[in-house]
Amino acid sequence: MNDPAKLVDFLISSPNSYANATVSEIEAHLNNWPMPEPLRADLPAVPGFDLKLLPNALRPLVEDVTERMQTPLDFAAVVSVLSLAGSRIAEG
Repeated sequence: MNDPAKLVDFLISSPNSYANATVSEIEAHLNNWPMPEPLRADLPAVPGFDLKLLPNALRPLVEDVTERMQTPLDFAAVVSVLSLAGSRIAEG
């Protein structure tokens, strides 16, 4: 079985299908997956994240988190924007 969709069908066939499956059943499904293909090396370079894309109120926070955590700007920017969006959604 080299069809990942069949494994998904197996896992969602009942709410507890994965929990009730034996290790050998799960391994049989997982071992038949195809090997991942390597990523292409000829992908174009992606420009760095521009802080100007963020609201002024979030820029200092994102810069601070980025410096302290030693991560790309994108990581803190995405989390801050999604947190802001989530808080607005929760307000209704």
